[in-house]
Amino acid sequence: MPATENALALRRKRNRDGQARYVARHFGSHGDLARIRADVRLEARAALVRLAEHRGVTITVLIEELVADGERALLARLRPEQAEVYLANDPELLARYRARRQARESASA
Repeated sequence: MPATENALALRRKRNRDGQARYVARHFGSHGDLARIRADVRLEARAALVRLAEHRGVTITVLIEELVADGERALLARLRPEQAEVYLANDPELLARYRARRQARESASA
């Protein structure tokens, strides 16, 4: 194998290794990211870009903010027992919801 091919093969291996470390760090068992795949209309993609640029954030941050805002709005409309059913699959969120609800009830009593 000529020297340039060896150098190219080494560069490719380093790139693969670096990508594997990145994926393990961010998407592994201790990572806090998850990949999602979504096909959206071009108009929706353009709106995401406009909103993100307007807010000065990335599309990822924009989506995270929109989801959090939507979930907060939903929880505000649900009765407590409905909210508990909605949050039942996430014990940590359910515990935080119950603690906030209890604190609000104690403050208003």
